[in-house]
Amino acid sequence: MARILGIAGSLRKGSYNVALLKNAAGLMPEGSSLEIFDIAEIPLYNEDVKV
Repeated sequence: MARILGIAGSLRKGSYNVALLKNAAGLMPEGSSLEIFDIAEIPLYNEDVKV
């Protein structure tokens, strides 16, 4: 069983990168999975999140 972590570098609403990851997650072969990690909560990547 393969487990893959997908990270999109874009935080833009409607990002093509995120859309591609979501589509890829739906096309994974049986017995494998693609988990999409959201970097929006990491302050280094999103100045709207304050620590």
